[in-house]
Amino acid sequence: MALPLIFEEIERSLYEAIRVIAVAEGYTPDVENFVNNEAGYDAYMLELASIKSSKGFAIEVFNNSQPEQKGMIETSRISIAHGGTPSGDIGLPVQKDYENHGQTQGLVVGTTMTNFYMYDVYLTCRNLKEFRVTQGIVMQALPSRSWINFINQDPEDRFLNIMTAGYASPSELRGVKEFTYSYYIPDVLTSLYTEAKVIPVVKTYSLDLINYLGI
Repeated sequence: MALPLIFEEIERSLYEAIRVIAVAEGYTPDVENFVNNEAGYDAYMLELASIKSSKGFAIEVFNNSQPEQKGMIETSRISIAHGGTPSGDIGLPVQKDYENHGQTQGLVVGTTMTNFYMYDVYLTCRNLKEFRVTQGIVMQALPSRSWINFINQDPEDRFLNIMTAGYASPSELRGVKEFTYSYYIPDVLTSLYTEAKVIPVVKTYSLDLINYLGI
């Protein structure tokens, strides 16, 4: 059951890379500053409103999660969504080995494989100013042909090679525009992660915020 852990690690790494830039620029609250209860969620929302009041708008950063978890669009958003996992360029397909011991016996042999991990990053905003800020945050966090480290780990130990895959024309609904940037992480060796492990949750995150932000 290692593959879901890889998904979670990659998504959290992308989220964290974007989040720290948005916090540093003062456009989103730092979720690590809130307690793990309903009061923490309320305090987060109050700070979000304060940022919106002082800067003219605020930005929320969402990890890969369901639309209903995000609620109504009240501020600009940067959202991450999984876009697919095609086969990578390293490795061979599963091999079939046949032996004849009076009768034909088949043995399926798995080989080391890699996958490409595709992700879309959605920039949701109401005007050009908001788009330029959200775009700047994403471009700084995930520049094309860049390297980012896995969440909560030494960059020298594990890192991700981020590549820009494309850009989709914006869509618009009721005055809200959505721009899409596509990224992929090439040739992740899925066979290296064979042991089950638990990714520690940052203790200062509110449980409500985890569900709300999809982290």
